[in-house]
Amino acid sequence: MPYRIAGIDVHKRMLAVAIADVEVVGEFAVERRQFGRAPSQLRVLAEWLVEQQTEEGVMESTAQYWKPVWAALERPARYLVATTPRQRPANVKEAIVRRRGFRNVRLVSETVAEFNYQPCACGQEYLVVVVRKQLVWERRGRVIDTETRYLFYLTNQWTWSTAEVVFFANDRCNQENLVEQLKNGVPALRAPVNTLEANWAYMVIGALALSLKVWLALLQPRLTYGQRLLAMELRTFVQEVMLLPCQIVRTGRSLVYRLLQWNPWVNMLCGVREHLGRLCLT
Repeated sequence: MPYRIAGIDVHKRMLAVAIADVEVVGEFAVERRQFGRAPSQLRVLAEWLVEQQTEEGVMESTAQYWKPVWAALERPARYLVATTPRQRPANVKEAIVRRRGFRNVRLVSETVAEFNYQPCACGQEYLVVVVRKQLVWERRGRVIDTETRYLFYLTNQWTWSTAEVVFFANDRCNQENLVEQLKNGVPALRAPVNTLEANWAYMVIGALALSLKVWLALLQPRLTYGQRLLAMELRTFVQEVMLLPCQIVRTGRSLVYRLLQWNPWVNMLCGVREHLGRLCLT
């Protein structure tokens, strides 16, 4: 009986596959083909292996090319149920949308991938996590279109898994607080003029004020200060951290800054001043 074995050599951009019948006497007849690394090409490879009645497969890879690029994103429960789980009610809204013939988008699957990225002006690499969402548009229960969306997350948390990075960025409280601060803290989401470029520049300038608070929180050596700054409203941040009365005295070749008011955030600002001096930023 024939006994066919497939050898798969995994390269960075393609897979080289060879199939041979090892039960024949004499020289083996080898069939060779090449496949891409896209999911559609992997499905074609699987169909070809079944068609050739392959019994065994041997895979050889250099580095970590054998690992799949995209992995399924499994979202855990938001909280643990201490009592008996309740039955989820029926989705009444979706039934109404389907009955009235409106367009409805539905999530089919979520996959996640990661890679290292180093900007040209940076001296270190960062971790980039990419979430790919497969969506379908439906009308009256029939699929009328498909769509793929990509979300990118840039972080320096190397010890976190890809799921932890995504869940931290998608945390409901942090996202709602961010939108509220951009809308009401700094009016960055308003459109005061009638041109797209001017409104974009206005939004960027307004968001820079909020970025100052975020970067100050990320520079904190103590985690408690950083969390409090991230959750602080911009109005409170301006009153307690930015609007500190200070007297500037020039003595000889030095400047002396005298704080005329004290609050619990003064120690934090002094610590950040020393930390920035040690970082030697240019």
